[in-house]
Amino acid sequence: MIMKLKDYFTAGNIVCGGVSTFLVIEAQKSATPIVLLQWAAYFIMFGWVFDVLDGVVARLTKQFNKFGAELDNIADLINYSVAPGALIYGNYILIDSSLKGKIIAAVLALLPALFGAIRIARFNIKRIEYPGIWFGLPRPASAFLLINIFGLSIFPKFPEIGYVLIPLFSFLNLSLIPFVGHHKRKLNKWWFLSIAGIAGMIVTFFFLHLFTSIHYFFEVTYFWFMMYFVSYTILVPKDEKVKVKAFLKEWKKEESEML
Repeated sequence: MIMKLKDYFTAGNIVCGGVSTFLVIEAQKSATPIVLLQWAAYFIMFGWVFDVLDGVVARLTKQFNKFGAELDNIADLINYSVAPGALIYGNYILIDSSLKGKIIAAVLALLPALFGAIRIARFNIKRIEYPGIWFGLPRPASAFLLINIFGLSIFPKFPEIGYVLIPLFSFLNLSLIPFVGHHKRKLNKWWFLSIAGIAGMIVTFFFLHLFTSIHYFFEVTYFWFMMYFVSYTILVPKDEKVKVKAFLKEWKKEESEML
């Protein structure tokens, strides 16, 4: 069988992206569209859990294959680019269903899928890998930032904030700005405690959002993902930054020679 155990978790990521898109469609004819749109956002986040688990399972079972790597790229495109695009469209046509509103919604919705697809094609031709570093805003982070816009308490009053943030976060997928990554990075006790604490806080506010009147889940999640932008500056030592800069310069040179 071409699929390994870890690949079934990757498939779970794809399923979550599909369910999210279906919920956006159902929201258009529902009496409670906001509820369905929020669940569409949740399923994109659930997909990220499967995305994390497929890596954990791969390391535990020592199952690594080229098929899995390609499937993971497709899963990321669906759940972190296409599904957020559907959610963007669903939210904006709920605000303005006129022809003008639908055109604006469509343009904004196409950006994550467009830049996400270009990112995959670009890095498939010329891979860019550096231990503990991602280049360009990682797709899960951009997806979380995009979908959480609509849960912010400020959004109903100022939906125009998406006109700036959606193109920005979509484009940063394609940039070469370095971000802290976890692959091949040695995580000390402080790292683990910090990540566990932040994850625990987000999960706690998620359940509070579902079962109580405390509705700050999207604000809390958004805050921590915005903090990710400064993590490279704060957490990466100066000597490592010099090496990353030199690596990136060489990579750009090699990429330009390929074109």
